[in-house]
Amino acid sequence: NATPMYSMIAKELKIKDLYKDIKIDSIKNSLRYYNKCQSLIDNSHDRLTTATKVAIVGNVIDFASQKMFDLGDEVDGVIDSEFSIDDSNKLNKEILLAKNIVYLA
Repeated sequence: NATPMYSMIAKELKIKDLYKDIKIDSIKNSLRYYNKCQSLIDNSHDRLTTATKVAIVGNVIDFASQKMFDLGDEVDGVIDSEFSIDDSNKLNKEILLAKNIVYLA
């Protein structure tokens, strides 16, 4: 785990957040795809599954990773993919029966 090292570097450089600029750029890049993702969800025959896939794309943004990625390709790839384990029908039924839902991201 590199977290202690990052904390030490930030302290030494007197920077609160080593990843601030990367986060800002990443948010700007992500916002470019907001309308596309919203449209995919709105026009889907299974909005919950599509919204779940869009949420999965959000997990691609990992500031500790050095891997470069194209967010547009990730959106297309995840949307076009099937879940390896698909319990979405069960999830849909449970949601319809639920009084409250807590979503942790």
